[in-house]
Amino acid sequence: MDIKYQLKKVYKIHDFIGLGGADDYIHVELLAKELKRKSRTYKLDSAKILKNSIRKSLGEIHKQENVHHVIEEGYLSPAIRFSPGVLIGAKSKENFCFYEAGFGISGKEQVRTSEITIITKEYKAIGSGSKYAYLVFNQLNRLLSALDEKISNLELDVVISIALYIIKEVKKIDPECGKSTQISVIDENSYRKIEKKEKSSCYNVMIDRLYNLLDSNIPNIREITKKLLSVGQIG
Repeated sequence: MDIKYQLKKVYKIHDFIGLGGADDYIHVELLAKELKRKSRTYKLDSAKILKNSIRKSLGEIHKQENVHHVIEEGYLSPAIRFSPGVLIGAKSKENFCFYEAGFGISGKEQVRTSEITIITKEYKAIGSGSKYAYLVFNQLNRLLSALDEKISNLELDVVISIALYIIKEVKKIDPECGKSTQISVIDENSYRKIEKKEKSSCYNVMIDRLYNLLDSNIPNIREITKKLLSVGQIG
């Protein structure tokens, strides 16, 4: 029997900070709450302060969920209970920045340590469906490259619809992926959640954009484009 739960994995941390997580939703929620608490105490408006806050939050929760738990339960060896993978996007005083955070293993003692990496690529996927997502991303990139375009140059509406399209495609083949889809955007105005009505509008913008890029003399090219991207329903 296949049961899918609707669990929250995308959080607003601050006006210009958002967090998306994979792995255990409880761990993702713990990290989101800790960063929210820090945002009320410190101004997380610089990349350095934000990065240090992420590292400290990971460390504090790791200590509570793993080290203290092991001691209290009397385990002979550490039981790693907290190990989320998250993407954190933020607008700092310097620029927009995206981080991937989680835990890695270092040293001959195989110690679990928090790792934070700034993302410089055009896109990043995490979670059980990430490999499938990259496959769809790469296919779409080949189409855009053939048209002398790339994702980072596209309008926001088109990028939103690409994210929706990729998530919907991954859901079809990955049983671990969740039920509903939430898309959030961080821009110069603020963090905001994309509502269902705007999702529909974005799909139409994407179809029109690709239609204009392709040879419009091909019969039924707009319908072919829609079928190519399987945009019959919104995720």
